[in-house]
Amino acid sequence: MECKFCFAEMDEDAKICPACGKSQEEENEQVTAEEVAEEATPETEEVEESEETEEVEDDEDYEADEPAKKKKSGAWKVVLAVLGVLVTALILTGAILFGLGVLDETVDQIKATAQSLNPWRENDIYYKKSYTAKEKEVEKKKDIVVATMGEYSLTNAELQIYYHMCVDQYAEYLTMMGFDADKAFDEQVYDETTGRTLQQLMLETAVQEWCKYTTLLDLSKQADFQLTEEQQGYLDSLKEQLETKATEEGYTDLELFFKDIMFAGSSIAAFDSYNYTGYVGTMYYYDVVLPSEADKETYFTENEDVLKENGITKDSGDYYNVRHIIITPKGGTENEDGDIVYSDAEWETCRASAQKLLDQFLAGEQTKDAFAELAYYNSEDSSYENGGLLDDNYKPLTKDTNFVEEFKAWYLDESRQAGDTGLVKTVYGYHVMYFEEKFPIWDYEVEELIVNERTEELTGVLEDAQAKTPMTVNYKKIVLGD
Repeated sequence: MECKFCFAEMDEDAKICPACGKSQEEENEQVTAEEVAEEATPETEEVEESEETEEVEDDEDYEADEPAKKKKSGAWKVVLAVLGVLVTALILTGAILFGLGVLDETVDQIKATAQSLNPWRENDIYYKKSYTAKEKEVEKKKDIVVATMGEYSLTNAELQIYYHMCVDQYAEYLTMMGFDADKAFDEQVYDETTGRTLQQLMLETAVQEWCKYTTLLDLSKQADFQLTEEQQGYLDSLKEQLETKATEEGYTDLELFFKDIMFAGSSIAAFDSYNYTGYVGTMYYYDVVLPSEADKETYFTENEDVLKENGITKDSGDYYNVRHIIITPKGGTENEDGDIVYSDAEWETCRASAQKLLDQFLAGEQTKDAFAELAYYNSEDSSYENGGLLDDNYKPLTKDTNFVEEFKAWYLDESRQAGDTGLVKTVYGYHVMYFEEKFPIWDYEVEELIVNERTEELTGVLEDAQAKTPMTVNYKKIVLGD
């Protein structure tokens, strides 16, 4: 269906044109050049502001009786009406020139110019300058499908979770790049060349994440992959964890808690869908790429000479996965050498704080995940981001890792067992320790090599599957909660 005034593409049941703002129910209503000039001239500043802030909305968004929106609409309707007239004129001119035998390139240029004057007709990430909408609107549109891929579909409610999880995942990285994680993402330009905003970048990433995990989910079904009993138990526990958190926050209505605290415009059903798709897809990925012990032995035997050339043998020693929570002493005084020294009382306060955290851990589940969560909220170094797990140039620790001796002595202790805990004092403070595991270096390195090879193969399978069943995104239907 086309607008009878500017000929822009519209939904079949649309009453208001998203391009020119004209009502399709108003018979024979035209905007003359004189009317445009008369209305636009005194409102120049308002027109310019509207171009920056007003979002071109779908027909279903328009509410003619909303005072605030109606007040703003006058100027931008004129602007869009003008654009619609220009687009129509250019298209008609192109048709005439083509009839006179003008080169195809001229027609293409005219079409490109028309498109640049009416960019809202292009269904891509730039369809809207901002996808942010009021909570009421996001809630109203939560069940609208915004992307499809074969038999699978993504609703606005599910998209809220994918989007905000991407924002959370990349927030620190973007901050390191100089962006403000506390400022609206639709107000910050990520790419000066294209004008792409952080919001558009995160939105596109979120949609691609859905596509990737949905493809993995579909492949898992084709392979008749099933979760283990333990994996299914974990998946089922996610909602239980949410219910526990809601109770702790004083909510009796889980749906209300989810909307208030988690994601406006989403739902528990969307949360379940997000968890199921992501978790099953991830577990299938692990099932495909992770080798068995027999696989690793076979690979080592077949590639022993090459591995030896790279310093990997069965005598290379061990890797250690160690987690910690560091609590640093507070206060201190500067000595004559410029160093900060702490009193016995300050050190004791530090030790007591570390002991309190250790006691809290020992009183709970005493699992790796429980310690990781405690580290995330309490450790005073950057390892908190990884649940306190330490690394040596992105590898697990070894006997040669350049750490202080007191720390190394603890995890290198021959009696150390998985799950061991303790307190270690170093010059940096008190460390709450958790020993996760020890394993042969050759085993770890061979596993990485196999995983890399299988991941590359699976990536090809994913690309083929997505090519056969491409994703379609309807950007004009997307709205994002704050």
